Amino acid sequence: EQNGKVFDLEHVQFVDEVIGEEKLQAIVDQTRTFAEPIIQAGEDPSTEYFVHNDTAPNNMFFPDDDPTQSAVLLDFEHAAASHNRILAQLTDMGNFYGRMWPNPDMQKRFLTTFLREAPQVEREAVYKLLRIIVVFGTLYLSKYAIAKDHREHVMSFSLLKNLEGNLTSLDAEYQRLQTQTPQEF
Repeated sequence: EQNGKVFDLEHVQFVDEVIGEEKLQAIVDQTRTFAEPIIQAGEDPSTEYFVHNDTAPNNMFFPDDDPTQSAVLLDFEHAAASHNRILAQLTDMGNFYGRMWPNPDMQKRFLTTFLREAPQVEREAVYKLLRIIVVFGTLYLSKYAIAKDHREHVMSFSLLKNLEGNLTSLDAEYQRLQTQTPQEF
């Protein structure tokens, strides 16, 4: 659902110049193939999951006086709830990933660190979730500023330009972790 505006005829030339429309469509299609069952499995009508809807580094407070304290979310004007745990995670983590667009290295570190810190028994599921987050976060935020005259158009450019490289980096880290023996952790 998020890719409609990015693939709109009005923006095809821009997408083609930055990443290639066919390449982007292939990434979206590949991700959709394994994303749909994961998303459907997250539905639980008896439970509501919090969705911040504006998770970004600038909407978080990181206490520096006590490293044992967790980050605190701020700015709840877009908060909501979902009956789907996976969609709640994708929305907030995709937004967080996408909001790091000015710093592609930070995006890569976020992905690889998150994957590295996942328990080994959950690593494959976390890897798939992270791939979905990268694609979803890219499309979700790119659509807002994709018009060339939009004041934040550079965000769309950066997200689309770095999509393939960030996925490649994530894939490489996953493969590296898969080949390590437990003693190497």
